[in-house]
Amino acid sequence: MAVQSRTWRRVSPSVPFGYKKSESDPKQWGVDEPAAEIVKWIYALCLAGRGPSQIARQFEKEQVLIPSAYYESVGKPHAQKEFQNPYAWDQKTIVGILENRQYTGCAINFKTTTVSYKVHKTVYKPKEEHQIIPNMQEPIISEEE
Repeated sequence: MAVQSRTWRRVSPSVPFGYKKSESDPKQWGVDEPAAEIVKWIYALCLAGRGPSQIARQFEKEQVLIPSAYYESVGKPHAQKEFQNPYAWDQKTIVGILENRQYTGCAINFKTTTVSYKVHKTVYKPKEEHQIIPNMQEPIISEEE
């Protein structure tokens, strides 16, 4: 019996800041250049020794749009409909970007599950149980960074 090659498909409907869905295939992502520059800047500042709160304060001072304000400016739908200050970065947002391995070009599936089909409570799975698929999209940062 011949072994069939496996075609990997994305299971997450959300796209991280710095990427956008491809117009031809919504399961594929392309780099959103203006947002990707901000992601690269975050990594560069972190590698230079800045912490998440320092980066957030610098971005607010330099008036860098937060992700939801950026999405609003380009007409892309987003979850946060109202925001007080479009430049008020939260350190949790910075940490989320720094911890997201998808910026290296891989996809990470099966990070969460539910208790059962009757109980829809989300449970986070240990990292050992995540499925990491390399080369799913163009990387914004290198694996070394």
